[in-house]
Amino acid sequence: MNKVKAILAAISVATLAGCASNGDLEKTNIQIKTLEERITAFENRASQLEQRQVDQTRHDFSRFCFSNNMAFSEGSIYAGKICERQNGTTVFEAGRVVPQPLVWRPWKYQ
Repeated sequence: MNKVKAILAAISVATLAGCASNGDLEKTNIQIKTLEERITAFENRASQLEQRQVDQTRHDFSRFCFSNNMAFSEGSIYAGKICERQNGTTVFEAGRVVPQPLVWRPWKYQ
């Protein structure tokens, strides 16, 4: 994004160096300001999407038990163990309940 800002600054300098009228200069400044606002909006949107991806990844890890580089869903039985939701206190993050992670517990066939 810094490259775009540098290009915009170069355009401004080139406009000032030429035979531009005040109207042309104001028009160019308005366009530069508009582009800067759009860049800021895109940066904010990208930041929001990155945070959402981090939140989703965190949520996905709490939905599985892992063993031997494999993911198992709740209720799966593998190597004498069952994948179950961990019991404990309820945790809130940003006003939402954070699901407790799944854990392996010993299992016997009944």
